[in-house]
Amino acid sequence: MKNFGRVLRLALQHRLNVIGCVASALFVAVLWAANLSAVFPIVDVIMTDRALPDWIDDQLADHDNKAALHEQDIAELRLQLTDVSEDSKESYRLRAEIADHQYQHENHANSARRYRWAAPYAHQYLPSSTFKTLMLVIVFVLVGTILRCMFRIVNVLLVAR
Repeated sequence: MKNFGRVLRLALQHRLNVIGCVASALFVAVLWAANLSAVFPIVDVIMTDRALPDWIDDQLADHDNKAALHEQDIAELRLQLTDVSEDSKESYRLRAEIADHQYQHENHANSARRYRWAAPYAHQYLPSSTFKTLMLVIVFVLVGTILRCMFRIVNVLLVAR
């Protein structure tokens, strides 16, 4: 721990370099994540020959349906819970299952909420053909890769100082 303190004191003499290194490394990480996360929905969209706004509508409907199914399951499990004694193993199992379904319901409801928020923007601004969607993704990934490389260069220069 003593050596770490020495290194920290030495590094903090060059505060701006340390801040720049950390900031550029964070930008590189964010851009990597953005590039990688852009791939899955697009591959799904292009392979099924749909446009991105249609995919968002499908995801919204899917999450709404799953949330409704979990809601029904919760209601059924609560009915079953009323028929069981409070301290039995079956009661604990039902409570755990209800908690699991509530967690799943919240996840699907939150996802549906995000897709519902994004749907109008997707219909207004995103391309409605598969080819245009592919071109948009290629441009997005290319720009992200160029920015990521620029921040990596800045990071290497700051670390080398």
